[in-house]
Amino acid sequence: MRCRDGLTAALLCGVAALTAAEARAQAPTTTLIYPPWSHCYGMHRVNQTHLTLRAGFKYHFDDPQGVAALKLAAEDDPASSRDDDELTVFGVNSGQHMLIFNTSITTIAFYGREGSGVGQFRHPHGVAADRAGHVIVADTGNDRLHVLQYENDALHHGRFIAGSFNGRRLRGPTGVALEAGEIYVCDPGENRILVLDLEGNLRRELRPERQGTALLQDPFAIAVIRADATMNFFGEDFIVVTDSMLSRVWKLDQRGEPFAVQRIRDVTPGGGEFYYPAIDYYANVYCSDRGGRLHKFDRNLRFLLDIGRPGKSDFEFDEPRGLGLYRRFGQMFIAEREGAQYMWIGTDVFTPSMSDVRSIAANRWRGTVRYFLTEYATVQLDLADAAGNARVALQPPVWTGPGPIEKSVEFAAPDPAGWRLRVEAVPTYSSRKTLRVEKMSQPIRTVRGQTP
Repeated sequence: MRCRDGLTAALLCGVAALTAAEARAQAPTTTLIYPPWSHCYGMHRVNQTHLTLRAGFKYHFDDPQGVAALKLAAEDDPASSRDDDELTVFGVNSGQHMLIFNTSITTIAFYGREGSGVGQFRHPHGVAADRAGHVIVADTGNDRLHVLQYENDALHHGRFIAGSFNGRRLRGPTGVALEAGEIYVCDPGENRILVLDLEGNLRRELRPERQGTALLQDPFAIAVIRADATMNFFGEDFIVVTDSMLSRVWKLDQRGEPFAVQRIRDVTPGGGEFYYPAIDYYANVYCSDRGGRLHKFDRNLRFLLDIGRPGKSDFEFDEPRGLGLYRRFGQMFIAEREGAQYMWIGTDVFTPSMSDVRSIAANRWRGTVRYFLTEYATVQLDLADAAGNARVALQPPVWTGPGPIEKSVEFAAPDPAGWRLRVEAVPTYSSRKTLRVEKMSQPIRTVRGQTP
């Protein structure tokens, strides 16, 4: 495959559970991986040097913010599947008041400059787009949304959306999402989320309250998944929004009522933030953290793990910002302080163990298997002897969800003392073709004597 999400698109922009501390200690993991060289010519990370080579010295990365990645209908050949993973990526370069986007495998383009007129922005933040080519930019400094249309490899002005909604003026919009023809925009000045149609008409206002106090405080960034979306495995329908000086992330229903909330102090005791969120095909939630990592939650907003650490080497993040996630193939674009990274969703296995292994009959054993899985994967379990040879199959390949796994197993074998549990996980996205994770437990201890 040849993907425009290589150089040019990357420019855009024995325990029952694993504790947060244990998850951080495991980095780097294969929960996110780099695509193979043949897919992106090895260009999975770009910086200012790459931008200068492509566009000269006029442009530089200056406070990158939101990212949107998708397959535009106008760029799709319906007669072929070979181009299905060739994406268009829009990234906000806020400090230069513009969008950067790719128009082909080898070409990037720029739209915008500082100002308040057509084609102008002031410190924009969020960006969202749909297959029909609508591109929505949260033009923060101009107190408006800028609605654009992508046609013939260029962006064209559509309209501005500004003014009062339900008697209160839109002020400093930040995060924006576009799903099922509806625009979701964070209005931090009024502690609310506005849901608008593409013409700018108000559909509904989401401002949940408890005893007259707004639950949302300065909502910043937003991601949405709708039940009828084609790339939505479970048919989930919810909103994710970060707020309260980036210290909380909420999961809300379409009326704005909360399903769940996570606080950064409970997830990362050493400090951090929830910056831009993204939702994947299985409704897992990712949040960037400019401290140098991504936080990952399952579809119920239960914390899974932190991914990465601060830095500029592989599997490190330099102040990650906007996340552009294409759900179909698990492709993720991560804007950074001075560049961007392109990764695939993979999977990983932590802390495999097998305990309480007891004889229940002659050459019959029962034990408890435990491990932690970071992403939906096909998981196979077996026992291997000290030389690494497979001796007993405990579980054929089974599709398994993320989180702590614990299960009782029975098997026939001679005394397995000294053998090891082997957990093999294969991801389900594009990375399944290149990634196979195998982790081994510590040697098994057995309890001799038949159990009652």
